[in-house]
Amino acid sequence: MRNNELFMSYKLGNLVGFKNIYSRAFSHKAEEFEAEFRSQAEPLWIQLEIEKDLRDEDLAVISLGSKSPYHTNSYMLGLYSYGVFTSKNKDNPYSRKVKELAEELGIDENIADYFYEMEASGLEERILYYSTTVRIGLEKLEKEL
Repeated sequence: MRNNELFMSYKLGNLVGFKNIYSRAFSHKAEEFEAEFRSQAEPLWIQLEIEKDLRDEDLAVISLGSKSPYHTNSYMLGLYSYGVFTSKNKDNPYSRKVKELAEELGIDENIADYFYEMEASGLEERILYYSTTVRIGLEKLEKEL
């Protein structure tokens, strides 16, 4: 796979997750979040060769699924990650789903736990650590494919 497609799939899912949660939390700024999402998602759609008529957050999964289940699972891992980032509760449905997806992908299924173990760190630092851990895991998986 070229250009680390699995991580790009994860990143696309992540963008969808953040857009969804912030659009609900700040509905008066939903259009701004949509515009920002589109500007960041566009390069990913192009690199992942997602057709123009599938460049929608739900339909993109179909296109990724035609590449491999790893692409779909990476996307879903990114999507559920936003719940990990926004939940104070370590045992939540998002963390459980992230663990399940990480196990399916063959990366460390304790990844959600690591995020919470960095309690003293700021949110940005935790997100960076989490994303870096995901990237390393997906790169390792991609080399094996």
